Order: sequence, then structure tokens, then C-alpha cells
Amino acid sequence: SVLLFAGLAAFVGIMWRYLGTWGQGALLASVTVALVVLVNRLSARIQSTANALSALTVGSWFIDAGWMLHHVYTKWNPTDWVTTTLMIPTLLSILTAVLFLTLGKRFANAIWGVVGQVFIPVSVGMILTTVELNILKSTPLTSVYLAALALPLTVLILMLVENNVAVRRAFTDFSRTIALVITSLFTAGFVGHSIQLDDQAPLAWSLHLVLLAAFAFTQPRIRALSVPLLAGAVALSAGFADLPIGARVAFPALLCLLSLRLGKEAKFSAALLISATSAAWLAVAFTLSSETELPLYAAGLSVVTGLVVMVHAWLGKREDYVLFGAAFLALAISLIYAYLEVTNLESLTLPIAAAFLMSGVLAFRIEPSLSSLVWLGPSFAVVLLPSALRATESLTYSTRFSATLVAAIALLILGARLGYAGMVIVGFVTVLILVQHPLASLFQAVHPWISFTLSGLLLLVIGARFEYLRTRAGVAKAWLTDSLR
Repeated sequence: SVLLFAGLAAFVGIMWRYLGTWGQGALLASVTVALVVLVNRLSARIQSTANALSALTVGSWFIDAGWMLHHVYTKWNPTDWVTTTLMIPTLLSILTAVLFLTLGKRFANAIWGVVGQVFIPVSVGMILTTVELNILKSTPLTSVYLAALALPLTVLILMLVENNVAVRRAFTDFSRTIALVITSLFTAGFVGHSIQLDDQAPLAWSLHLVLLAAFAFTQPRIRALSVPLLAGAVALSAGFADLPIGARVAFPALLCLLSLRLGKEAKFSAALLISATSAAWLAVAFTLSSETELPLYAAGLSVVTGLVVMVHAWLGKREDYVLFGAAFLALAISLIYAYLEVTNLESLTLPIAAAFLMSGVLAFRIEPSLSSLVWLGPSFAVVLLPSALRATESLTYSTRFSATLVAAIALLILGARLGYAGMVIVGFVTVLILVQHPLASLFQAVHPWISFTLSGLLLLVIGARFEYLRTRAGVAKAWLTDSLR
């Protein structure tokens, strides 16, 4: 088989210069057909050689078909750049998918079958890209057009995720994974291009997600994905440029309230869903919007999200969800203070510490065996450590220094009394930060006396050791003398 393939290559190289265009095309096609026949003959005898020739057949097909299509379009001499740049690879991918799917099933060849399956999503993406460029040639392209064009790609992604009977017949597990990657890359290209076109991209893709959610709801195996898809549409509502900020923030807030109606039989976590949705909404809003009142609306959404997540944590007895609620409440406080331009340190840290303390107490009510270092320590650290560091910036005593020291000592005593390591450690670290300057000043004042005291102690130790050894030496000498008698 190797000698035959080498002979075919040599024959093509010798005859190429003596043949015309059609003769060259017929020669290339005959080589590909010969490889197909050879693979089919060897598949039952020498599988490794058949696999190698199967891969060579794919490469030979691309050379033959690409060369032929190029010459056909050269003879046609089209003046449209869209046709010349994308029509050839689009037709090549379609022919590759049809041909190798047919050959793979006809001759039970796994390599040809995988090649045909992989080029199905490639063909879909190339067709949609060609249509997009032809629309661009005739009319201004908008993000709405791109979101509509990408709908077949995203529907194909959902079908591949569902992996129904039709998908299992058309794709193997490996080719289905490759198809998911290819369709995702094409979809990402459509999304990126639409973002660059106009400010209606969030609205267009939000409607796109709503349609996907409707499709997912009709499929029993992926019906659970309809709610996350709707949540994604809600998150994109932050970029609706034609709506006021108050109307935009109503979408995620309403989703948070509606999540309380979801029962425990839901296939996803409502707390995680609304947390991710609100976080995405805030990220999109602060990226695309510049309204001066946005921090206040964002703070309101954070408060609603935090409280609803706390309710979900209590109802579901999930102490880990409490962290998400505390984070949103702390974010709300930070946004309000940033909007009001508050500069006092304690005015900022005290409400945040209160939010974390409330979440820690709620977590302890859910699970009493939790570690206080994780659930109570951060709340006290937020309020004490920044104040301690600020109090030690100058050597003069201040009200902040005294108040922080009293609070740290009280926290240390209370933590030791209740047995909470988080309170003890935070109080001890705060006391150390506060007393470092007084201790340094005291050390500088008594430094000579410390040197004399340490020297005297050293001499006492040396003398005591010498007297001990001398006594032991006399005892040893007496023992030896008595033993030798």
C-alpha cells in the first residue's frame, strides 16, 4: 500500500505538466477515488494502514475539491469579494460534511465519519457568516441582524447539549464535543461583532436568550435550562439604552422576588441563580451606563438580592449561601457611601461589619458547629483592624486609639469567655497593633537597664552552672575512690 501510494504520487507529479485543467482535475479525483478503494480493501486486513490512508484520503479530498472549486470560480471570474472569499470554503465544508458522512456510514470508517460530523457545524457557521456579509453588502448590518443570524448556531448548541436520539445518530461523543467547541466559537464571533456595531446589542441578545429559553422549555431533557437562559436575558437588561435606570433595575429585582416562589424540587439553586444574575447585571450596568444615580439603584438591587439570598439560606439550611447575601449587603453599603462621598472610616466599616455579623449569626443559627474564625472573625476584623492601623499612624493618643483599644480588650475577654477563637484572635491582633508604639517607646527608655539586667542574669547562670559541675566532679571523684578500695 505504501509503494502504491508513492507510485500514485510520482505518477501525478510526472503527468501534471502534460495535462490541461480538466485533465489535472480528473487526475486528482482519480487519486482520491483510488485511495478510497484502497482503504476499503485494507480495512479488514491491515487496520493501521487503512487508518493512515483514511487520513491521507481526507487531505487528498481537500486538495482536489479546493483546487477544482478555485478553478471554477476563476473561470467564472466573479467581481463580488464576498463570493470569492467565502463561497469556496463554504461549499468545500458542505461537500466535505455530506461526502464523508456518506462514506463513513457506507464503509463503516470511523475517521471519515468523524470528519463529516465535525464539518456539520463548520458548514452552518460558514453559511451564516456568508449570509451576514451579503446582508452587510446590501443594507447596514445591526446587532439585531447578528443576533437573529446566530440563532441556528445556539439552537444547535442546545441540541448538542440535549444529546437526543437524532444527535446520537449523527454524532459520536468525540465529534459532538468538537461540534460544541466550533459552534461556541462561531457564536462568540457573532456576539463580539454585534457589540462593536451599536448600543442595541444587549436588547438584541436578550431577545435571543428569551427565544432560546422558549426552545429549551419545549425539550424535556433541557427544560431546566430555560430558567438560567431567562436569567441571562434579565442580566442583559442593564444595557437597554432606551429605558430609564429605574425600569432596568426592576427586571433583576423582580427576578429575585419571584425566586422565592421556587420550590425545593427545582433542579438548580435559586440563591446562586439570582446572585449570578444580579452580579452580571451590575457588571453590565457599570460598564455601559454612566448615569449619576446608578450607584443608588445598584445599592437597592444589592440590598434586595442580599436579603433574598439570606431567606433562601435560611429556608434551605445552607450556611454557605449566607456569604453571598453578606457580600451583596456589604456592596450596597459601599455603593451608598461612595455616592454620598463619606470619608469617615468608622462610618464605612461599622455598617459593613454589622452586615457580616448578621450573616455570621444567621449561619450559626443554621449550623451551630461552624468555626467562629470564619463566620464571626471577619465582621470584627472589618471594624477593628482598619481603625487600629489608622490610630497608629501618629504617636499621639486619640479618641480612636482609646476606643479601639477598649473594644479590642472587651472583644478579647468576651471571646475567651464564650470560647470563640475568631473573637480572641481578632482582639489579640488588634491589641498588638495598638501597643506596638508604646512598647517601642518603653523599650527605648529602659534599654540600658535591660542590658545590665540581662548581663547579670547571664553571669548568675554561668556561676550556677560552674558550681553545679564542680560539685558533681567532687562526687564523682569520691565515688571512684571508694569503688577502688
